[in-house]
Amino acid sequence: KLLIGSLASSFLEEPEERILNLEKLVKLVDTPQPQSVEISVQRLAAASVLEVLKDVTPGYKIFHQETGEQKLKKETLRLQKYESGLLKSYKTYLLKLEKLVNIFKMGKKSQ
Repeated sequence: KLLIGSLASSFLEEPEERILNLEKLVKLVDTPQPQSVEISVQRLAAASVLEVLKDVTPGYKIFHQETGEQKLKKETLRLQKYESGLLKSYKTYLLKLEKLVNIFKMGKKSQ
């Protein structure tokens, strides 16, 4: 619980600088844990990622730009790197949630 909380709050303090904390938080969504706490940790991590993404997702459409030969300002490059990391983490989070839902559905059917 402490790790999840500290990763989430640290990321929210400076999202553009601490995108790795979001990636670590997303990894906790399906990281194997001791049997007694696995489901609790995964659910808490998933809920935390959801709240963090709701807070930091921009209200504008993110365009994927090819930089190629075009020179960009440092600020623009930093923003593009942050947006790319945010999209990557969001996609990974959704895939992990889908996997967990499918596992949960299979478990319910076999009972």
